[in-house]
Amino acid sequence: MGVAVLMIIAAYYGHPAPDPPALYLEMARSIEQAGYGIPTTVIHHTKGGLPFAYPPLAFYTMAVLKDLTPLTYLEIATGMTWVEYVIFALVSAIFARTLFTDRTRWHHIVASVLIVVTPAIYFWQLLQPSGSVRLMGQIFLVGGLVYGLRLFRDGEQSARLPAVVLFAGTILSHPSYVPFFGVSYLLMYAVYDRSIKGVIWGATVAIGGIVVTAPWWGLIVSRHGVEVFFYAAGTHGGVGARTSVRPLLAVLLPTDGRYTPLRIWSLAIIGGLYCLLQRRWFLPLWILITSILFQPVRFIAFVEAFLVTVAVCEVVLPTLREHDLSLDDRPFDHIPLSRWREFDRQLVSSVIIGVLLLGTVAMGMGFAHTNQRTGPPPAFYDATEWLHEETASDTTIVSYARTGHVAFYSQRTVLNTLGGRMERRWRIQTIQATKRRTQVMFPTCVSLSTPH
Repeated sequence: MGVAVLMIIAAYYGHPAPDPPALYLEMARSIEQAGYGIPTTVIHHTKGGLPFAYPPLAFYTMAVLKDLTPLTYLEIATGMTWVEYVIFALVSAIFARTLFTDRTRWHHIVASVLIVVTPAIYFWQLLQPSGSVRLMGQIFLVGGLVYGLRLFRDGEQSARLPAVVLFAGTILSHPSYVPFFGVSYLLMYAVYDRSIKGVIWGATVAIGGIVVTAPWWGLIVSRHGVEVFFYAAGTHGGVGARTSVRPLLAVLLPTDGRYTPLRIWSLAIIGGLYCLLQRRWFLPLWILITSILFQPVRFIAFVEAFLVTVAVCEVVLPTLREHDLSLDDRPFDHIPLSRWREFDRQLVSSVIIGVLLLGTVAMGMGFAHTNQRTGPPPAFYDATEWLHEETASDTTIVSYARTGHVAFYSQRTVLNTLGGRMERRWRIQTIQATKRRTQVMFPTCVSLSTPH
């Protein structure tokens, strides 16, 4: 949790003006304006609005905080991201301790810190205020994984109720984490349980979470149909968008400095091979299945941190610390030689882990300080304020960039907003029309190719 706070400080002082998650903020404002009901559409995003089918828990939280505080939506989203990142660090540490319950404390420490400083994770979770939505789903997910291990590996029947609650929270938080939750549970069952009792327990969790969230998804299905959920989960290279092992290779053999500035991640290969030799199937199968089904690298990097932990704590450390110091002239003869050698091993472990983690945290803070997406320039807000004050409320706009930001801050309809159903067609038409030096005709068209 302390390392998470350091990462937050580095991110804030590196980029005090974050990039607003415009569509998310519009959803929160839509809920507030609807009297805390679920709106049918997200206004201002494409003509007629986008279907409001996104899991609403984070947006309800933003709307409530907006009512209770004088903060803006962007400030609320940023603050939520910081608080949730610290909670995410705590939950990840609990999961690491549960996963490596029969291992050393070094496993828990290394895995927890690596998750918090992994670039592929904090780039999407911490360095953008939109992480307030993703982190909420991630917290419920990781908490659910803790109880999944307790359910299938340890046979704790009492873990079913917390698992149901956490699965329901995941459903209401983020669409991409729900399949990851289900796939991870199926893998835990296949590796650790494989009994009829396990099938019943797993079905209880799945059915329980679906039943608890039925009032929400039932309303959405009645309005927009079932397919709208698959659209959301498959965006941005999400679930099932493509199937390949290229993301796995990109993380294990890092070439993109934005996500993997540390070559330490290549240790995951050693950790995976070591697990296979030890017939510990869960982690190697988990990262393989994750890389095939889930394209976002933050999913792969989360699993990979545990493989790196295995490599460091079970391969590298034992190799380095198995040396024999000459302790014949030890200062206190009454202390057995075996105690001195154990102290020596612990000292070597502490120094190695300390150097590793300090270097990792320093590199991670440097990344957080230099790689955050920055928000629009001040002139952009002047332009959107002009649109809000000087144009009619039914004005429609085509924008060449920052389409969602224009829609949120001007409170005018933008026909080609990111995530809109007509986004690709509108952009192609706009670009082609610009090349022909012709005007794109709409009832009212304002082009914001420059801030002014």
